[in-house]
Amino acid sequence: MKEKPFKGLEVTGHTDNKGHPAYNLQLSIARANTIKDYLANRLNLTSENVTVKGMGETSPIATNETAEGRQKNRRVEIIVKR
Repeated sequence: MKEKPFKGLEVTGHTDNKGHPAYNLQLSIARANTIKDYLANRLNLTSENVTVKGMGETSPIATNETAEGRQKNRRVEIIVKR
């Protein structure tokens, strides 16, 4: 990423469905902010170059009925804006 120019990053946090939905939303935002801070430091980005979204438990990619599925749903997705 340091070698190819890009306009910015969109970092989106997700959670499984365990816990209260409002807590999960805040957790997903915190998760995304942690990755944003890490990438911003490593790539010398400003806050204007990185947007953060929290989706909470609203966009699962796997079932929340199993431990393995819940683990897959606890994630951060990064979109590179060119």
